[in-house]
Amino acid sequence: MMLILEKIFGFQNAHRWEMNESVLETVALMMNEAQKCSKALNHLPRPTYAADKDYLRRQLREIARRANNGEREFYDICAKTTRNKWRTEIERASQGL
Repeated sequence: MMLILEKIFGFQNAHRWEMNESVLETVALMMNEAQKCSKALNHLPRPTYAADKDYLRRQLREIARRANNGEREFYDICAKTTRNKWRTEIERASQGL
């Protein structure tokens, strides 16, 4: 779990936290929230400067492909938003609060 926290919050933050059951539960909640956000974004077309019918057709195919493949990527915006929201909760959980 330390490697996951290092990747999300950086080495210095993650290594000052006490790993315990409460931290594990909080990280699980955080990851579920980021996954829901990313799943929602998979159902949206990607941004472009000029949208025409061909662009929309390609985007609809890509949305269907992502849905069929069950892609599990996390989008940066979801990871950042989730990280900012949950950092304090993880710090508190590591202190047993």
